[in-house]
Amino acid sequence: IDHQCPRGWWGSPTCGPCHCDTNKGFDPDCNKTSGHCHCKEFHYRPRGSDTCLPCDCYPVGSFSRSCDPETGQCQCRPGVIGRQCNICDNPFAEVTNSGCEVIYDGCPKTITQGIWWPRTKFNLPAAVPCPKGSVGAAIRHCDVERGWLEPDLYNCTSPPFVELNIALDSLERNETELNTIMEKKLAHQLRDITEATGRLYGNDLQIAERLLSRLLTFETQQSGFGLTATQDAHFNENILQGCSVLLGPSTSGLWRALAQNQNHLLGGGPAELTELLEQYSKNLAQNMKLTYLNPVALVSPNIVMNLDRVENHTHVRRRFPRYQNTVFRGQALWDPYTHVILPPAALVPQRQQQQLSWKEKERSEKKLSAPQSAASAPASVSANHTKEYTAARRSVSLTDQPITIVILLIYRSLGAALPPKYHADRRGVRLPRHPVMNSPVVTISVYNNQTFVGGHLDQPILLEFKLLETANRSKPLCVQWNHSSPHDIAGCWTVRDCIVVYRNTSHVRCQCQRLGTFGVLMDSSHREQLEGDLETLALVTYSSLCVSMLALLLTVLVLSCLRGLKSNTRSIHSNTAAAMFLSELVYLLGVNQTEQQFLCTVVAILLHYFFMSTFAWMFVEGLHIYRMQTEQRNINYGAMRFYYAIGWGVPAIIT
Repeated sequence: IDHQCPRGWWGSPTCGPCHCDTNKGFDPDCNKTSGHCHCKEFHYRPRGSDTCLPCDCYPVGSFSRSCDPETGQCQCRPGVIGRQCNICDNPFAEVTNSGCEVIYDGCPKTITQGIWWPRTKFNLPAAVPCPKGSVGAAIRHCDVERGWLEPDLYNCTSPPFVELNIALDSLERNETELNTIMEKKLAHQLRDITEATGRLYGNDLQIAERLLSRLLTFETQQSGFGLTATQDAHFNENILQGCSVLLGPSTSGLWRALAQNQNHLLGGGPAELTELLEQYSKNLAQNMKLTYLNPVALVSPNIVMNLDRVENHTHVRRRFPRYQNTVFRGQALWDPYTHVILPPAALVPQRQQQQLSWKEKERSEKKLSAPQSAASAPASVSANHTKEYTAARRSVSLTDQPITIVILLIYRSLGAALPPKYHADRRGVRLPRHPVMNSPVVTISVYNNQTFVGGHLDQPILLEFKLLETANRSKPLCVQWNHSSPHDIAGCWTVRDCIVVYRNTSHVRCQCQRLGTFGVLMDSSHREQLEGDLETLALVTYSSLCVSMLALLLTVLVLSCLRGLKSNTRSIHSNTAAAMFLSELVYLLGVNQTEQQFLCTVVAILLHYFFMSTFAWMFVEGLHIYRMQTEQRNINYGAMRFYYAIGWGVPAIIT
């Protein structure tokens, strides 16, 4: 006799457990024949997912609580849209049992960002509790022209950040002393909270920013074994993980909204946070030799922090970060392509450069003393000098060898969080019409012989960036972040000391004359999508110009060599071909000469002149044919002063 397995069991004739995960939305009872699990009632399972999600159909706007088993789309009433059937396509319409109904005296009841906003009169705000899982009040204004404005959730706070804010207020009121033990505790607590919180609200961001700023400010004032990193091996990692969450792609919109909020302090935000992180990294580099700290190589989801100690000084360029080193082993790299290439001048310590200069002086004096060996006095003087240089060189070698520490911070999506302020402080450079940062942001510093390398470099550094987006991005500009710009107190992007030296569809290479914080600014318009691949376009352009110039040059040579065909017609043809050849030659040589304004101006003048000359000689050719047909005398031979004046003189006057 066939028997049915009990609920939660399947099989025949022997029953076994279903093993359906109810925590993922599956029904505890599975298929009695195959044992396959299925979703609970009023749940759906997206294709490729291992979790069942609730339908959550809005009962007013839908016919039933059930939804499509794959897409989760509910059965909406007429005029109602959305997966949950909870919105109308008209911003002034409200979902009712009969469909969408227009509200004429205010904004309709609607759901946005997980909050149901009640029907509100025009020009009045609506205040409701924050979304589930947070505390505080959310505010939204009802506008006569646009309807509902964007909701203000900046006063919403996640419960873990409420506890963190209590500890932060105690520090700011000097009720609690900030020391190494407190630093370790707060950094660890901040990391746990930021990683466990799925969604950050505006107040969460401000609390975390204030705490990180206080922690980093305290650490930059410490030295030696007073640094918390010397007592807690995970301190740097905790700080970096906290900064990574705050500067991630999901918080860039919050940063910009907070910058416009009156309650947010002026000068704070991601710019100040990155500056403090850079100062803390420099402080670690200054104390690395004294405290025997190991090189730092940390990769968080949105930030790479690398303090690399360079001891083997060579006169070759070096690439950083050195991901092949063992310090990066076991860490998942989110961008192994963005890197910096430093010149030898920035890596070789000054003391070693002095040693090299002493060696050169010693060699030169030995050469000078050789022919004067007969004279005892000059020889003794030379010997004394040689002993002095040798003694000085030995005294340097006996002391501690100078070190070079490269400090590198790579931010995955910092460009979207920083204020969108740009300044073209180099002549001949135009900012994009729709500017957007389209690369990781790289901060580079070098600690060299007890000082930081600064100012204008003798040899430029190279930075290669992997672009974040490749579609609809054009006109790359290498820019540098200026924390204290005279144009804007809060800082801005400038283009003064950087140029683009190479670009393809996915990478941009920059050359910069100083160290600092760099990125790639691009235009987000759709123009480049119409142009297609720039490399293919350049290849077709240059190859076509070369073929055309070769044909024109052969034309000029053939017409010049055929003396039997000497006539005014041949001379006109030859001058026309020469004008076209010169115009294409100037275009080929000067199309990319846009950095220097004088050279660009010269190229523009020459292009204008030679193209006008080409058209002028075409006019001369037509005029000559007309005269040959209308005049009785033979005008194909004789002087061409009149034609030369039109072909070369008139364009010169116009230009």
